[in-house]
Amino acid sequence: MIGTGLIALFNEVNYDIMVHLTQPSNSLFPIFSVYGFTIPLNFFLGYCGAFTVMCYISYRIVKKFPTKKGLTYLWLGIVVACLVLELPNLLTGIYVYHGEQMLRICGYPIYNLWMNATGWMLCGMLIAAFEPALKGWKRVLLSVLPCLGFAMAWGMCAIPIFSALNIQGLRLIVKYILMFVSFGLAILVSRTAINMLVVDSKTRWKIPWDLGFDEAKVINNEEIKVQD
Repeated sequence: MIGTGLIALFNEVNYDIMVHLTQPSNSLFPIFSVYGFTIPLNFFLGYCGAFTVMCYISYRIVKKFPTKKGLTYLWLGIVVACLVLELPNLLTGIYVYHGEQMLRICGYPIYNLWMNATGWMLCGMLIAAFEPALKGWKRVLLSVLPCLGFAMAWGMCAIPIFSALNIQGLRLIVKYILMFVSFGLAILVSRTAINMLVVDSKTRWKIPWDLGFDEAKVINNEEIKVQD
């Protein structure tokens, strides 16, 4: 997961450009610069700390609660965690989102909530799905899976957001429509992914190896058997 954090750190600048986020020019302890953007030490600590921990927690919850309710709570929990982690940075001016960002909470664009929730949930699901099959030297690929999870989430759900923020001349009402389209896509992708993996889904995918999930789960005090 630390490897995941390092990979994600070097993609931060692309994210900054697409959503118009900037750090102060006098950021403490700059570590590298890309496209004229300076990445300070606190971003390194954040990605190798908070990002890494969130990926691991998501994986552990998917493994322990592989049900529709469990993964739905995971999605909502990530939304709350994003606010807890991000708002102090915005309120203290460590970084700022510029331009017409549509709806914000204390300067934090709300589209990041469903994008990060979908991304981190997919991270945990990919790790849970492939970890049993990655043995020996192949385990290094675990560092790539969370990045793929975020790439999937942003690739499928963020195009309307990127369009709203970067197409010149769009009316504000159109920007809001695109934002809600992104939200709808995030819900669709999340629910589809959940139904592909959880043990209480009739449309669960067949995976060649054992995922290590329990064959019975208790939901609302009722035992649900996995359907073959």
